[in-house]
Amino acid sequence: MPRKVFLSVLGSSNYKTSSYTDAVKGYVSEPVRFVQEATLCCTGIDWTDDDRIFIFVTKGEKGSRARNWNDDGHPDECGTCEGLKTRITAMGLIGITKDIDIPDGNTEQEIREIFTIIYGCLESGDEIYFDITHGFRFVPMLVLVLSNYSKFLKNSEIRQITYGNYDGRDQLRNESPIINLTFLAELQDWTMGAQEFINLGKTFGLSRLVNKMGDESDKTATPRFREFAKALTQLEGDFYTVRGKRLVSGEVIRKIHDSIRGLNKYIPAGPLDPIIGEINKKIEAFSRDSDLINGFLAVEWCRKHKLIQQAYTLGQEIIISFVCKYFGLNDNDRSDREYVGKVLGISKTRFASDKSSWARELMLREGLTEELLIEDLILELADEYHDLARFRNLINHGGFHGNDKWDDFEKNFDKFYDRCILVLKRHGLDLHAE
Repeated sequence: MPRKVFLSVLGSSNYKTSSYTDAVKGYVSEPVRFVQEATLCCTGIDWTDDDRIFIFVTKGEKGSRARNWNDDGHPDECGTCEGLKTRITAMGLIGITKDIDIPDGNTEQEIREIFTIIYGCLESGDEIYFDITHGFRFVPMLVLVLSNYSKFLKNSEIRQITYGNYDGRDQLRNESPIINLTFLAELQDWTMGAQEFINLGKTFGLSRLVNKMGDESDKTATPRFREFAKALTQLEGDFYTVRGKRLVSGEVIRKIHDSIRGLNKYIPAGPLDPIIGEINKKIEAFSRDSDLINGFLAVEWCRKHKLIQQAYTLGQEIIISFVCKYFGLNDNDRSDREYVGKVLGISKTRFASDKSSWARELMLREGLTEELLIEDLILELADEYHDLARFRNLINHGGFHGNDKWDDFEKNFDKFYDRCILVLKRHGLDLHAE
């Protein structure tokens, strides 16, 4: 089980008594001076000896250790009063509670030190509960940065961020609402997941968040979230493993669009809407139906996201698909595809006129081969296609054939593929979705 960790900065003010409430959980605390008493209970956690509660305090006679951690810290204002240490002891939690000294936070260096101290309390895989009610004004920003930092470096998870709004209390009842700010950390997760998808074509972060939202949603919506996450994962997998036929079919694009449409009523309106909009925008050029244009768009996707080996493979294969269709052959038939590949392979070489060197597939369609070898499309495409195929072969041999540098492959793909596209456009290719 992951360790549960509660983090809170204790201020030095003389806090007034209030009951703290969480309307969602139906929780109402006893009247308390310290919001930490309420938020510790409101987590609903059965704290164990493996868990930790870290209360960060400042030093000196006017610091929070003297004023609010220890007893009787405000003798001139309230006389005898219990400090937070005594209150936590009464809750039976002092054994797992650590009071940690931090600087006052008056300079950039001190703020950096505070960040380092708090981060140093965390261990790999911690589930974090952060109360930000008291302490420094920069604490909310520090918490959001810390959440991303620790998620990346320590695989932690922010389970709850709370703020006890004493100033917004019901003064007649003296009840102060506990505001749940966890959605801000979740929004950061969604932003990073969407950024990875839009800039890198990676879907892991988004898929994880979609699945998590499914776990926390209405049970009727859970299958829809699962379908959306599965479609996102399939999209990345299809690109990484060059599933050209599936990409051309538009199947996964259709699934993503349908999933988003089906989830609209389950995704809270607000900040998530633009992110979902960006996901839609990323794939809007692709057809939801089977269309060869999807193949050419898929090549551009690979090129944009530096999937160079995939771009070579898919680029060569989608050119073969176009040539098949151009001459009335079946681009889904393996023998037709292999035949077109061999026609392109010998055109403009000494083997084109030497039938004794023709492969068996070419001889079986001798008449058609003779016709194709004098077609303008074949003649114009041959040189660029040869170079594209040669570099595809080199990159697929993992550097054991040839001595080309890594950046040669990207430069030469751009050169030869773009020249191939110009030829195809002259012969009817319409990239209407560009």
